[in-house]
Amino acid sequence: MKMGMGFPIPNLSNLPGPSRPGGGGTPVPPGPTPLAQIDNLNSMSFDGTSDFINAGTGLGNALGSSATNFSVSGWFKTLVNPLPSNEGMFGFGDHTDIINNSPFRFMQKSYNNFDVFFGHTIYHTYGVNVYNPIAIRDAWRNYIIIYDGSQAVGVDKLKLYVDGVKYLPIVEGSIIPSSVNFNGKTNTIGVVAQNKFYNGSVDELAVFNYSLTEAEVQSIYNATAVVDGVNKTADLSQLTTPPVAWYRM
Repeated sequence: MKMGMGFPIPNLSNLPGPSRPGGGGTPVPPGPTPLAQIDNLNSMSFDGTSDFINAGTGLGNALGSSATNFSVSGWFKTLVNPLPSNEGMFGFGDHTDIINNSPFRFMQKSYNNFDVFFGHTIYHTYGVNVYNPIAIRDAWRNYIIIYDGSQAVGVDKLKLYVDGVKYLPIVEGSIIPSSVNFNGKTNTIGVVAQNKFYNGSVDELAVFNYSLTEAEVQSIYNATAVVDGVNKTADLSQLTTPPVAWYRM
């Protein structure tokens, strides 16, 4: 389905919103104040071929030309038939450009390999690679990516949580930058550089202009549950600092 300015918009599939799956590992400590819950009845599906959302440059301009802290939280259900291969989930920049002046993007590279890229080429100047065998099993997973450019070490600059569990990244290429220039960059959901499209569903995607704490990570994840037969999710507006963008799908 195409809608407005010629940008392909994914079909609203009326899929149920995510309910919290089980997962391995040890979750981070619970937050001191649980977040309120709100109904979550729908999600957005992407066909892996042409569906994507062009969210414009507003978010990039809000994050600014020298962002030293930001976080992205979202629920993703990656389809496993066929197995994923370089599927773009979220990013900034011209997704059709092979050179791709993309300051930040992430993708499901394979069934157990999740990549975060910083840099200006498809080969990425900076990269973080996370091998995560629980990331996809045709089930909803909560990904939270936290960037803190003030940290000295790459594994401290970028953190990944899946279902409340922290995973240690493998830093590739050069060092992760100390700041990121988002200004004027187009935000896309469901596609990143070189037309890498996502095959799956997305929900409750939020971007913060600061680094979430471990307590906030756990509060966001734990608020997602089924209550009296209705899917519930975290009311992110109740955080001390709400997100600068919240795509409820």
